[in-house]
Amino acid sequence: MRKFTFTTITAIAFLMASCQTNPVQEELAETYYNLGNAYLELERLDDAESAYARAMELDPELYTAGYNLARVHIFNREYGRAVELLQELLLKDPRNGILRESLAWAYLESGRVDDAEQLYSELLEADPANCNVRYNLALMASAEGEWNRTYDLLIECVYLDRGDGEILALLGKAERETEQGSGLGWFEEAAEESPEDPSIAGELAGAYRAEGEYTKALAVYDRLIDLSPDAGGRYEFEKAAVLFLALEEYGEGLNSLEAALEAGYGDSEKIAELLENLGYSSESSGYGDIEALLESYDLYDPVLQRLQAPAGPKGGDSGKEATAEDSFTGETSIENPRPTTP
Repeated sequence: MRKFTFTTITAIAFLMASCQTNPVQEELAETYYNLGNAYLELERLDDAESAYARAMELDPELYTAGYNLARVHIFNREYGRAVELLQELLLKDPRNGILRESLAWAYLESGRVDDAEQLYSELLEADPANCNVRYNLALMASAEGEWNRTYDLLIECVYLDRGDGEILALLGKAERETEQGSGLGWFEEAAEESPEDPSIAGELAGAYRAEGEYTKALAVYDRLIDLSPDAGGRYEFEKAAVLFLALEEYGEGLNSLEAALEAGYGDSEKIAELLENLGYSSESSGYGDIEALLESYDLYDPVLQRLQAPAGPKGGDSGKEATAEDSFTGETSIENPRPTTP
């Protein structure tokens, strides 16, 4: 889910008093601007849009209102309107870094990746310490599989002591993808920085599994179950996979599998893959509890059909313990760039 980051840029940053606007209009424009900020904080976007638009009508030089109105357009996915407004503001103040970064963000959100990359690159050249810019460039690089560039962009933020949870998690992925390491250390730091972020916790669980630290992975899955009660049993299932395959705790694995199904988990392909890794076949003995459990949730036949289907490409290697990496890579995507630097 998109995280709303509402930054109110103070009037000192942008406000240029217009000699064509009388003091009464200026004061009223400020009132509407402040009202828009209040609505923005409450996530009442339609009301915020109306208030900012009225402020700009009263005082066209109140650039803060224009900037925040563009943000509202972006949050409402009205990218064309945001781009048009930001370009108009930049005609009046072409060197304004916040406006330029906002325009790059609007480009990226609307899928104009080349335009976004060009503008972000210019911004990075002007301010190499801007880690929001570095992060968004790294998102674009990672989407293209340019993991060495992703790593180089983000490691500078660590040197600058500006590595937050998202930056550290993406850095961990870059380390893993470039085979410099498992990324575990970065994921651990990311989880400390952002303990409530399920995607980061998922990456950490996957890294623990890859390193064979299964007890720690189970603890993270328990945390994920608490963090994401509406995940549809996904994390209960991942926990079951560790218990069945890595720790060979059949009883505990069965309990976790039942919890997953009770929570709504129904991915017959993943369940079939788990059973295949367990060595199950329809002629096998000793799996009656699993069969009965699947039967009780009307999943036995779909899973059996998956198992009996001709062999084909699969997401994982059926000859090895199923790792969490298949489940958790790609959580951070180009679809979630950061808004303008506060």
